[in-house]
Amino acid sequence: MYDGFMNMLKTRKPQIIKKIEYFLFPICLLALAALHALDAIGPYDLAITLAAVLLFGAAAIGLRRAGGERYAFIPALLLAAVVLYVASALMATGSFTWHSDTAALLQVMGLLCTICLFLFLYALTGRLLPTIVSGSAVSLLFGGANCMMMQFRGRLFLVGDLSALRTAVNVAGTYSLDISAAFVLAALLSLVGCLLAISLGGKPDLGKKERLVTRGAALACAGIYTMAVFYGGIFETNGIRLTWNENDFEESPVLYFVESIRSMNVDQPEGYSKEALAAISAESALPVGGKKPHVIAIMNEAFSDLRRIGDFETNVEITPFIDGLTENTVRGAVYSSVFGGSTANSEFELLTGMTMAFIPKGAAPYQSYIKYEKDSLVSVLEAQGYTSAALHPYDASGWNREAVYDCFGFDEVRFIDEFQNKRYLRGYVTDESNFENLIGRYEARNEGERLFLFNITMQNHGSYKSESYESTVSISGHEGEFPQAEQYLSLLRETDKAVNELITYFSRQDEPVVILFFGDHQPALETEFYDMLYGKTADELSLEEMQRKYLTPFFIWANYDIDEADAGLTSINYLSPMLLRAAGLEGSDFEAFLLDLQAQWPVLNAYGCVNASGEHLPLESDEAAESGSLGNYRILQYNYLFDTTGYRKDFFSLDAAGAPASE
Repeated sequence: MYDGFMNMLKTRKPQIIKKIEYFLFPICLLALAALHALDAIGPYDLAITLAAVLLFGAAAIGLRRAGGERYAFIPALLLAAVVLYVASALMATGSFTWHSDTAALLQVMGLLCTICLFLFLYALTGRLLPTIVSGSAVSLLFGGANCMMMQFRGRLFLVGDLSALRTAVNVAGTYSLDISAAFVLAALLSLVGCLLAISLGGKPDLGKKERLVTRGAALACAGIYTMAVFYGGIFETNGIRLTWNENDFEESPVLYFVESIRSMNVDQPEGYSKEALAAISAESALPVGGKKPHVIAIMNEAFSDLRRIGDFETNVEITPFIDGLTENTVRGAVYSSVFGGSTANSEFELLTGMTMAFIPKGAAPYQSYIKYEKDSLVSVLEAQGYTSAALHPYDASGWNREAVYDCFGFDEVRFIDEFQNKRYLRGYVTDESNFENLIGRYEARNEGERLFLFNITMQNHGSYKSESYESTVSISGHEGEFPQAEQYLSLLRETDKAVNELITYFSRQDEPVVILFFGDHQPALETEFYDMLYGKTADELSLEEMQRKYLTPFFIWANYDIDEADAGLTSINYLSPMLLRAAGLEGSDFEAFLLDLQAQWPVLNAYGCVNASGEHLPLESDEAAESGSLGNYRILQYNYLFDTTGYRKDFFSLDAAGAPASE
């Protein structure tokens, strides 16, 4: 019976293939038409995509009928690449176009990258079926990953995100993915396109020699384009690069991902040498006081003041205590380098004084660069007799913190398992409970011990769709229109109450205490909410307007007399020397260098900078690129992160007496 069935199948194979093709072609066309009906793809773009599908489909059928069936796999592979390229972009952003002001070149180059993927896979396998199946799987996973990143982080998927998978898994349960009709149709288009390409390509009956030639040709074509992309300057020649305005790259998620791979390598800065390092000095030193206070630094998860983007009113005040905190307080706003997540990058900037401006887009220094002992705010304070402790009410595995904290030399590290009397809100330890544990460590100090406590909170972590939490804040005139924003603002009210209790407690202590409090990034909320705040959509924003999405508040408060000030706008990389200065503590030459630099460039983050005149400039602007002080900063950062043999320890550290370390 089995032999009879197989003989029948072989005899009727051409007819079966034809029927499959006749069935799959209309489904593919209907899926594209449905996406057009959803305004996910325009009429012109629909026509181009259909033309490509029909062209490559007809080429495959023509080759089969002309007796060249063994080579029908070539147009079949191209058909699969086109369909999956379009489908993955639709899954990522919900829309696709071939012909906007920036899209045409980006899409052609992105499509060529996808074709290269299929050519590499064919060169590896030598078979059509595994090539298309594996290529389709990669494209579907890529589209899904981009969809998640757009919803949860407000940006596309980058190669650096691969190193954060473990951290993402830790918090995945608190997020819910909204699956749109366009996403479902794009996934269906991927599946149908895959089956159609397999059907059209048939089973190439190539001899051993022909198979080697075709695999070699595929590898050569893919290799030539890959070399042109990574080493031939093809992107630079066509003006393609990651800049502050990344909206252009959203036209081609594939090209955005490829560019993030290209930019992962950190090149040695121009002019880098031992002599250049030795010539860099700090013109000023931090003023030293006599109190030697306890130092507490709190990085509050997703804490921000969205009124800095645009005015809106609420039924109740959101952060009345923090807003009114002025006595013995330095306050202002800092530009973060991340939005909606990647908390560890803000932490990196705070503890090291380094900047994400000189780090490749999407990279996470905690996971990529901090591999051995590093001087930091921790070592500077420990050199002055402080006991250091890091407290974080979440899993130890997040962002490789255990290993990094060991490199920084923290004396104590406490993650969620060591927190006492934990209380939760939406599955996260509340700020109130978190601060109680911080106070508990303070009260457990030894006589005469001076503490540096570094605390990262979790209460306000995304997402903001919890059905078990009832919001107490509503946005006047838009009640119920932005439920995520209202839930987030309600959480900030809880933080404000907890900060009130924390400050009240330490204001009653006899021993001097200085507290730095700041938000690590803004939350990823409804796109429509941000559009309402701005009064325009994201693709219409100037650099200065776009940068408002990276602003978070900070304050430095003491329970004794310090100079009160409005510090205005700055960035997270400057907070450590500002904290040391407010506390009257010694800093290394590097902290003094940062204070000198801050006077010239008060803001520096991954997307731009602000000069002393208050002008917002892209990092690639002539003024920033030609700045000697920023050039020195880049040299110092390269030395800190990558030069293991020529590390300038005398500049970044203090000796045990609290003076800059000698060489």
